[in-house]
Amino acid sequence: MRIYYFHGYGSSCSSRKALLAKKFVNATCLGYSVEQLVNGEVLDLLKRIESRDVAIGSSLGGFLALLSKAKLKFLLNPVVFS
Repeated sequence: MRIYYFHGYGSSCSSRKALLAKKFVNATCLGYSVEQLVNGEVLDLLKRIESRDVAIGSSLGGFLALLSKAKLKFLLNPVVFS
């Protein structure tokens, strides 16, 4: 089992939340850029996550975590679309 963290839009893997996730739960931050969002490359990051992994995401990262195959997900103020 691995733990992954997705940061929010306009944030990064050096943000306070990402560093706390790394420090307290040894999460690997899966960073992405606006360009990767626009051209769909961010979906390649989701392919790294397996069902036995844990996905943590904040804001837009919460939405990305929700799209992952991880069975256990922690969503911090996720962006949801209806």
